[in-house]
Amino acid sequence: MSCTEKKLKKIKGSLFIHGHSMAENDQHIFDQINKSEVENIYISIFGDQYSDSNKTTIANAHRFIDTKKINIEFYKAESAPIWA
Repeated sequence: MSCTEKKLKKIKGSLFIHGHSMAENDQHIFDQINKSEVENIYISIFGDQYSDSNKTTIANAHRFIDTKKINIEFYKAESAPIWA
């Protein structure tokens, strides 16, 4: 287990995921988040929420994250100018 994975397992409260594709190759990251004390995850989607890429992101989030334990919310990436 990498240092980053160990740190992910220690997160508590809320987690924001901005600009991530939620791809299957990152399953090991979500495994650690599921073992954490995160209660809410806020995931950005960019552009049309009904685009194929956003539908995939949303479906993967529900597939990878333990929704019995963690609440998932989606927000428009454009609404958070984190690099401004």
